[in-house]
Amino acid sequence: ITEQFAASETSAALMIGIFATLSIFFFQFAEPLYQNIEKRFMKNLNDKERAELAQEQAKPKLAPWDTTLAEFTLSHDSEFMAKSLFDSALKEKYGVTVALIERGNSQILAPRRDEILLPMDRLFIVGPEDKLEEIRPLIERKNLEAPTKDPAAFGLMSTSLVKGSPYVGKTIRECGLREDIQGLIVGIERNGSRILSPDSTMTLLPDDELWVVADRTLFKKVFQAPPEASPA
Repeated sequence: ITEQFAASETSAALMIGIFATLSIFFFQFAEPLYQNIEKRFMKNLNDKERAELAQEQAKPKLAPWDTTLAEFTLSHDSEFMAKSLFDSALKEKYGVTVALIERGNSQILAPRRDEILLPMDRLFIVGPEDKLEEIRPLIERKNLEAPTKDPAAFGLMSTSLVKGSPYVGKTIRECGLREDIQGLIVGIERNGSRILSPDSTMTLLPDDELWVVADRTLFKKVFQAPPEASPA
């Protein structure tokens, strides 16, 4: 019995020794190794999260809508030159919006639709990037092949609309006069009143006296050489 008891004590002592050794190994080696692996995993995870956060912060605020802001300078040869924002139809045709116009030292924020675009205007436009690139050559067009037109070919002229005129009963925008004379209606005299820079939605009436800046040759062709006049 004594020998069996001694053997049991030896076995118990051996088990305790082995457990103690494993415990020491775990706390000295395994646990630090596990903690190190865990820390590295968490560090990598946090780095990834920080990278994703930084990437999100670097995007424009309108990125979820695939929208950005770009700057353009309106060329003299642009098809939008001397047109109102409404007539240019930038929003309707291309889905972009003019947010700001810089003209010399002045800034026009959120310009109205009747704002006329002038050469060398700096336009800040919001829209999808592909649409902005599509309109860039239209806004900044350089027509190097076209001959320079003689400034004397343009002038301030006036004419009175007769009842049978094809322009009567139509709005300025719809009547097509701009294209026919390559010019712009800058004023209308109606019933003794003068309307400067009339809105493009105004309907032309018989006996309206139109003041236009236009190509002299085309003007005379359209209106059968009416006499030029000087504004009072």
